[in-house]
Amino acid sequence: MNGPRDKARFKTTLHDIFDAFKPRSSGSGPPAFIGAAYRDPLEHTTRRYVIDDIPAALGWDLGRLTQQVVEEARAQGDTTLFLDYLGVNPTTRVPLLIVEAKAWAKPLVTPSFGGAAQQVLTSPSSHEALIAKAIEHCKAGGQPNQSPVILEWAEWLHKLHQYVTTLHKQSGHVVQCLAITAGRWWVIFTDPYETFVARGNVTPANIRVIDERDAVARSDEIYEYLARQALINDPPDLIQPSHLSSYVAPADVARLFHALWIARKRDGAHFDAFPQINLYPAIVLERRDGQLISIIDSHRSRIAVPHDYSHLARHFQEVEASSVALLQTVNRELNTTLMASSLSDFPGFPTLANGRIPAVASQTATFLKSSPRPDEFLLATGTDTHYCLPHPTVDPCAGHNWSDCLTLRENKLSAPVVSRSFEPASFFTTLELHHCAHRGVHDRRQRRCLVSAFEEYLCCRACVFQDVCWPAVELNRLPCGFAARGSAAPQSGEQAINS
Repeated sequence: MNGPRDKARFKTTLHDIFDAFKPRSSGSGPPAFIGAAYRDPLEHTTRRYVIDDIPAALGWDLGRLTQQVVEEARAQGDTTLFLDYLGVNPTTRVPLLIVEAKAWAKPLVTPSFGGAAQQVLTSPSSHEALIAKAIEHCKAGGQPNQSPVILEWAEWLHKLHQYVTTLHKQSGHVVQCLAITAGRWWVIFTDPYETFVARGNVTPANIRVIDERDAVARSDEIYEYLARQALINDPPDLIQPSHLSSYVAPADVARLFHALWIARKRDGAHFDAFPQINLYPAIVLERRDGQLISIIDSHRSRIAVPHDYSHLARHFQEVEASSVALLQTVNRELNTTLMASSLSDFPGFPTLANGRIPAVASQTATFLKSSPRPDEFLLATGTDTHYCLPHPTVDPCAGHNWSDCLTLRENKLSAPVVSRSFEPASFFTTLELHHCAHRGVHDRRQRRCLVSAFEEYLCCRACVFQDVCWPAVELNRLPCGFAARGSAAPQSGEQAINS
């Protein structure tokens, strides 16, 4: 992220779009028949060949995976409104930016014959004053056909007023910026609240009109108002340690936590499918402003959870060594001596709200953050470096053994998990000390397990989140440490069956 560089690239993009798109507006010869005559580009053509490229050049990603820009977003008011482009904070889903697209040939604002502005518009400032008067007319409940601007523009401004006020009612937020454009001209509203929501006169200074004659020359102005980095002060989902200084100063660090980026995939043939879980040590840093920054060193090798249960102890050591090395790297980059904080201090990843339009979601102690990509997660682990403990905190326990649970009529599944399973998600198998086959435990933890997205049968007592998921009283009531009828409970460290 470099301001001067990004502005220069945006100017080049805007110039190239103008050069490439203008020839589309003129034919090279007489048409062979009337239907072959070139017509002015429609709105969808303008969006495809012009406006879609502009948000990308402004740092907004239109890809569905990032969820930064919602196209044809619906806002339900008295009627259903469709917003051409709605830029949102991908984490909190707070609406930040509206861009309304019009066809390339649509004119810039013009006064109506019966309106208050009869004079010929000769400067951008008069355009801005005219738009301000038209919005005042709209806010006062005036009819579009009596607006100071032509009917088409009066209807556009009325729709923008609906967009802003409806989003405000439904999400509690007003977008930070709003623009209407045909690609060759731009009208930018720099303070949508004062312009469309607040009572009183509309200030022309909060409106920027940029026509095609100076759009490229004033590209820096467009960038400063509409660029993603101007509206969202957040880091990418993951950053390298070497990028830290761009997002946080040492004095701005509140605390940090160990974490794991977890990638789960199905491997093997269709008749021999099995799960593979790859771990990438990470650090989640909390700034004093509450922003969470996730750090991962992509140069470090992934660490696979071993299929040979006897190798698990060595695996824990490998993950711990890599996690400690990453923490040391972070401290070197920041010139600090920070230590990892416990899970009890973790503020939680922001959660997403449901609904047809983005709304602000309350932040809860959510330790697992889903990735836009399937079966990938970021899991904060606090002072621990793995989501598994080396050994269960209650041992021995017959709950690791499906057969013992069957004897007690407490088996979760109708058959034991004898090999590592992708579905159901059970990496550990019956008789392994990290596996739980007890139905009573599963019934109680159904709504609270933090790792079930990638591991549904992990023993709670072998999980670092046991004290987070369970209050002490409830944890002690779990049917852990029991023995099967007519047999002794398995001894600690009992050799498990390998997959």
